[in-house]
Amino acid sequence: MTRDWFITGATAKIKRSIVIKFLLVITALFISTSLRPVMLVLLPVFLVSLAYLLNLHLTRNILYLLLIIFLAGFIGIVYTNELNMANHLTSLYLILPLILLMFSRVKTNDTFHNNSYFEFFIGTLTVIFIFNNVYGIIQFIQIGNDDSFIGFYGRHGLNIHTLSLANYLLCSFYFFRYKQQKNSVDLYLCVFFMISAIMGFFGLGLIVFLFAVFLYNISWKRLFQTIFIFAFVLSILASLLYLIKEETFNYNRSNLEAFYEAFTDKENFEYDQEKYHPVNLQTPRKLILHYNYAKVYLNDIVLFIFGSGPGTFNSRTSFLLNGDYSDISFIKNTFKHTNVSIAREHVFPLWNSRILSRPYMDGTRNEPFSAIVAILSEYGFFVFLIVVLLFRSRLKRIFKSFDNLLNERNDLNYYYFYKRYLKFVIIFMTLNLFCDNYLEYPEFILLIVLVIKLIEMKVNSLKQQITPDT
Repeated sequence: MTRDWFITGATAKIKRSIVIKFLLVITALFISTSLRPVMLVLLPVFLVSLAYLLNLHLTRNILYLLLIIFLAGFIGIVYTNELNMANHLTSLYLILPLILLMFSRVKTNDTFHNNSYFEFFIGTLTVIFIFNNVYGIIQFIQIGNDDSFIGFYGRHGLNIHTLSLANYLLCSFYFFRYKQQKNSVDLYLCVFFMISAIMGFFGLGLIVFLFAVFLYNISWKRLFQTIFIFAFVLSILASLLYLIKEETFNYNRSNLEAFYEAFTDKENFEYDQEKYHPVNLQTPRKLILHYNYAKVYLNDIVLFIFGSGPGTFNSRTSFLLNGDYSDISFIKNTFKHTNVSIAREHVFPLWNSRILSRPYMDGTRNEPFSAIVAILSEYGFFVFLIVVLLFRSRLKRIFKSFDNLLNERNDLNYYYFYKRYLKFVIIFMTLNLFCDNYLEYPEFILLIVLVIKLIEMKVNSLKQQITPDT
């Protein structure tokens, strides 16, 4: 009887493991192919399923955070005297499930022992992106345009931008694993994904990646050495970009020059609302967005602390539901009168169909998108601070567990590159959140959250094997 129960229990654990891996494969497919629009709709379903199968639990801190979010949103809505239910609910729909997944408590059991779901997930993504990138290279050879390297990733959302970022994440993973294992296959994969990322011709993504590498390696003791290596790598990659596509190289150089001139010449950031486009078209509108946030929110203590309400300033939700940004006729017709006054006055004039109808006005430097600004403006500084502190606490706990494990067991040194990779992913994610509304793009932020969560689960699993519950 006891033996039969053991067999049944072991079989259940195996089946659970298979289901988890199956769901990870499905998730990888939905965030790395043209199925991404479906992920946008079914995001909560995926996250609830993952949370259940991965044995994640809500904590008291999550409940407090949810209470603070709803309270801050209520205050912001009352204070601005504007209720845009579609905006509020859509923003919460996209962001809250990710918060729940990120801050949920990992409760490891026997199902997770000897199952590296993290490397399985990365391996699945690797296979998918190898096929996608090879197809993209063929497309680039045949067509030759800057945005022809797309494969079957699809052109929904930020298309080639998030494709490049995913390739950078895979490139860095295999770089760190190569440093740990010295396996030539990892080195080949690192080079392959680096070339694939560059072929996306996403200049800002390349700059952010290099800056993340710089911040990861920076040390006051080796400051000049780090700066030299950073400059050397930058020159190599810039030369490679110049050789592959000179026009793209010149375009990105002009972007950097525009940002430099905007700061050094102290140009006027104001815009003409009647003409519905910025007066000074040379000033990057991404900078104008930050100026407008400071002008509106830093001069109003209530808006600064509590925000103006979810989906009411520069978030992806705000643009999708303003009746002008989206190409979907249902959205354009349904929400053409729902945009809020703050966004209508200070954000939408920076990015609209009139501006985009003019050539060379839709570059990255002119996109008024930033997840950091969106959270600060819509959810308020108080919510932003709480999220940052909780995130910092969670990471500190994970890194401490890594250090304890590696100090106790020499045979676990293989997992040291997990810690290195996690540190780089955090830096890379943070920098990107300043550049676009990636919190509302599951193909990027869900990938990041799963990487963090699966690494955390592996650490907890190893810790439980060393000090099992009694």
